[in-house]
Amino acid sequence: MRTDKRYNGFLYERRAKKDFLIASHRGAIGAAIADNTIESFDLALLQNTDILEMDIAMTTDDELFVIHDGMEPRLLRTDKNVQTMSADEVRQFRCYTVNQVVSSQRVPTFDEVLEHLKNKCLINLDRCWIHPDEWKKWGRIIAAIEKHNMQEQVIFKSPPEEKYRRFFSELTQPFMYMPMIEEIEDLRPFLNSEINLVAVEVKFSSDESPLADKTFYDSLHEKSILTWGNAIVLGEEHILSGGHDDNIALLRDPDYGWGWFALNEFDIVQTDWPLAMSMYFSQKGFRVISEGIEHGNFTDNGRLN
Repeated sequence: MRTDKRYNGFLYERRAKKDFLIASHRGAIGAAIADNTIESFDLALLQNTDILEMDIAMTTDDELFVIHDGMEPRLLRTDKNVQTMSADEVRQFRCYTVNQVVSSQRVPTFDEVLEHLKNKCLINLDRCWIHPDEWKKWGRIIAAIEKHNMQEQVIFKSPPEEKYRRFFSELTQPFMYMPMIEEIEDLRPFLNSEINLVAVEVKFSSDESPLADKTFYDSLHEKSILTWGNAIVLGEEHILSGGHDDNIALLRDPDYGWGWFALNEFDIVQTDWPLAMSMYFSQKGFRVISEGIEHGNFTDNGRLN
């Protein structure tokens, strides 16, 4: 593995300040706040988020937008995939909120999001590989990050496929990378590779899985690799962390739903409820609160800068 303090410093310094980091899934979504918008990201930062997870799509004229393609019927009220639209077409839409009313929020470009979040938080990019011409999409994403000089803020992830191991090994710059694994064997090729492997996202359906074993996490920590767990709920067919999730935490047993991640010393936990999660862990005595909203302070007019 290769590491680079210039790229990894922001992540590891942030981790050292807290007992673990909170990642917000597509920002913080509310009744009138649509996901993957500037507004959802600002709200998440106000709710003690350390890492903003977001989805990237590329239009037919190669412009990058922050949106989960395939969710256009819910978010934009169209059946057309944004990756089959031009940039001008995407700009015409306004987002529908959870209440299914049209808002003033729009689908932001990746450039807009990067500039807005510069020096404020860490960013985790999802769905970079989803496109008919995925290598062009990867290239456009990397070029945008370099243009904004935000290499130290962005964590890439992908399925644990050989083509991505080779791609990140051959990059000139050691971008931070995290494979998404469902078997321990998925990880081995990445451990023996010239990749800046900063974290591992684990997915398992049962506590009986080897990926749910704390000794596995300990072995990663010995290599200075962080562990990423998912409390988000994506439906009954997608059990991400053995049933330890947001819904259980909010409605039944927060110790089982969220506390389990701290008990097993996860470094990063992804949630759809950053404020509730941070309040729960703060009351338990964990260091999770961002002092003065550390990466996003209020200006005199009450806006987040």
